[in-house]
Amino acid sequence: MRSQLWGFGAIKATAARTNEKLGLLESARSTAIRAASLEVMDGLLDEHFVVDRIQGGAGTSTNLNVNEIVANRGLELVGETKGDYAAPHPAA
Repeated sequence: MRSQLWGFGAIKATAARTNEKLGLLESARSTAIRAASLEVMDGLLDEHFVVDRIQGGAGTSTNLNVNEIVANRGLELVGETKGDYAAPHPAA
């Protein structure tokens, strides 16, 4: 099932791959971010989105919500603890 948040996941996955290719993001972090982003695209993490997707403004709240979800799921995928933002950080 394609998520309403598919575009956010696609952007995050593409950004991770691009930053890896530019040497700005190590491969392990890029892989975790891309895997989590694909789960966002597939709608597997929809229940974690607490911000209304239809909101006024520039979508900053939704983007920050996506960053938190992708970072924490990426941490889980590499066996790290949620909230341990030494790698990957949601603002990265």
